Amino acid sequence: MRAAACIFQRPGYGGPALTDRERSEVIQLNDRALALEPADAFVVAWASVIIAFASGDIERGSDYADRALTINPNLSNAWNARGWISLCIGEGERSLEAFDHAIRLNRTTLRNRERCLTSGVAQDRGPSQIWSEAAPSQGHSETIVPIFIDRGAP
Repeated sequence: MRAAACIFQRPGYGGPALTDRERSEVIQLNDRALALEPADAFVVAWASVIIAFASGDIERGSDYADRALTINPNLSNAWNARGWISLCIGEGERSLEAFDHAIRLNRTTLRNRERCLTSGVAQDRGPSQIWSEAAPSQGHSETIVPIFIDRGAP
């Protein structure tokens, strides 16, 4: 899963947008990790983000975020996944609640809530407008790449 996550997050850290080949590789690595560890909340939480944002299947990603929270309701990464996915499907209040829960579990996730608020949730903007405003503006990426991983996690 870490290989998929590293490639997937590159645009969010100033790297170039993923090529179609790289996006396919991320999806393949994601599917492999899910097949190997379907009951690992960390893997399932990451899978939810990759499915939603790399594959473009936001509803399926949402289902995986819920599954990760069922497996481990104390995993801040799963709450972050729920927050970003909720934001992009227009569930602003649910997004903020998820980020608040993640913050209670891990203070390093505070920046995700701040990015959510500056993305338009507080102004009741629609998900497509939030999506375009939250995406990096230097042309590096066409999607939101959430700051998602707790760097101290195994």
